[in-house]
This record gives sequence, C-alpha cells and structure tokens, in this order.
Amino acid sequence: MNQIIFGLALVLFNFIAVYSSPESSMAVDILPDFIGYLILWLMLEKRRFNKPMKGLYVTAAVMIPVTFLVFLAQVQNLIFDGISTDPRDTGWRLLNAILTGVSYVYTEYYGFVMLLAVLTAGWLLVAMLEYWSRTNRHKMQCNVCRAGLALCALTGLCHLGSTLVILPFSWNFLVYPLSLLILVCVGFSLRNVPEIETPSHA
Repeated sequence: MNQIIFGLALVLFNFIAVYSSPESSMAVDILPDFIGYLILWLMLEKRRFNKPMKGLYVTAAVMIPVTFLVFLAQVQNLIFDGISTDPRDTGWRLLNAILTGVSYVYTEYYGFVMLLAVLTAGWLLVAMLEYWSRTNRHKMQCNVCRAGLALCALTGLCHLGSTLVILPFSWNFLVYPLSLLILVCVGFSLRNVPEIETPSHA
C-alpha cells in the first residue's frame, strides 16, 4: 500500500512547483500529478473491493490524460520553441490553441484544479471508512478516516479561498500541513489491509 500513499502524495503536492511566476516558460510542476494518478490507477487495479474504490479507480483513469494535458500546457513554450513547424500546419496550431486554453484555466482557477486532488484523497478515505466499518472491531481506523475527511474539507475550503478570496498571506501556509496530515490519515487507514485484494464482482 506504500505505492498508493506515494501516488496520492504526488497528487496532493503537485503545487510544490516553480509556479510562482505563471508567465515563465519554466513554470513546471516539480512533481507532476499525472504520475501520481497513474500510480493510483495501477495500484487500485487489484484493490477495487468496494464501490467507492471502484469509483476512485475510474476517476484516476480519467484524471491521467487530463492532468497530462495540464502538464503539456505548462511546458508549452518549451515544446513549440524546440520544434520548427509550418505556420500553416493546422494540427500544430490546434494543439497550441488547446494548450493555451488549458494553461489559462489552470492559471486562473488553480484552486479548483487542486480541489480535485483533495477530493481524490477524500474519496480514498471514504472507501477505507466503508472497508473498516464492516465490523465494530476497527473503531480507531474509522475515526482516523473521519478525521482525514474533515481535513480534506478544510483543505478544500483553502483551495476555494485561494481562488475566490484574496488575502495578504498565502493559503499554502495552511494547505501544506493539512495535506501532510491527510496523508498520515490515509497511511494509517491503509495499515493491515491485505496487499492483494480480490475484486468484488457483486
């Protein structure tokens, strides 16, 4: 399960980036989140043991191409500066236009984009809460999952606030430690879970 935690870490902390200057062609995620979603998807292949986990598996599959497109938008200038293309080439012009649009959305609504990462973590905690609540013997794990969900809600509000509310301090001051605590809760909730789960066909 350590791979799941690592993948989720890449998703949650993809804003540890040189993104303080969005206009710069070098404003690229240090830890691209599409790699994190790819790891989650691969690790969840054999661990879809309840409906929330199956939904998370599908969501990760959808987010891989979406976040890869965002990554391409971040390195857009590097791509087109290094390639000599005919200005009449419709394919390249279309790709350039798409990446420009994606880059604009990512820059202007960054908080909403990161909210998807927090929802991914929350979804995983919901799946683990359902897993541990099957009996009354795992109250500690259930309580940790609930605490993690509360942290996800608070982190989500911070990401919304970073987009909708301008304050004289950085919202990341709260987001970084909250995301780390979320990872701790996920790690605890994944303890003692069999490494290979038989997918439910129900």
